[in-house]
Amino acid sequence: HRIRDSPVPPRPVFFITGGQGEGKTTLLLNIVAELRRRGLNVRGFAAPGTFSDGLRAGFSLLDLATGRSEEFCSRTRVPENIQHGPYYFRPDVLYRGYRILAEARDPAETDLLVIDEVGRFELMGAIWSEGIDRLLTLPTPPMIWTVRRCFLSEVMRRWGLWPSLIIEAGSDEEEAAEGILREILRNHSDNSEACPCRDDCLIAGKEISGPPVGHDERESGS
Repeated sequence: HRIRDSPVPPRPVFFITGGQGEGKTTLLLNIVAELRRRGLNVRGFAAPGTFSDGLRAGFSLLDLATGRSEEFCSRTRVPENIQHGPYYFRPDVLYRGYRILAEARDPAETDLLVIDEVGRFELMGAIWSEGIDRLLTLPTPPMIWTVRRCFLSEVMRRWGLWPSLIIEAGSDEEEAAEGILREILRNHSDNSEACPCRDDCLIAGKEISGPPVGHDERESGS
């Protein structure tokens, strides 16, 4: 199966995984679009790659709430930017990413929080590491992270997470969205005295269209 089940953690956390260049961010954006179509308020950020002459030149930062996108890092050396590996990161955009996380962390306002991506730099304590540490000490909405396959076990150990679903790049976005929605509904049911747990379930005051909690169709490697 390309979507693998795991025991449900206190807050659902979903991983999209795959190798470098296998389409993790593309799948993420397709899943976000599908979940929004079903009524979820999805916030956070994606980091699509930028290319020059067919080679990856850097990444942009896309605010999923506003649609604003700007260059986050590139291979071009800029003295005021922060170097990690071959990339030079803009500190103003890094700060903006932290603001996005802070503004999206309220479960009453956000149904799903996106972080793209968590990997080598975060494991070294850089880029989003401090923000993730802070998030995991607070009540947060369910989260979806992109994680390169080679870092998956290390990320799980580093932050003590066991994801509700691990979704491989190349999976069908509609099936993946159904799996995510099902786990969000199940978590909502487990943490509510009364939850309809059926189509048109209320989460954060909104009607959510999706499969009933007992529904199970699971088939499923930027």
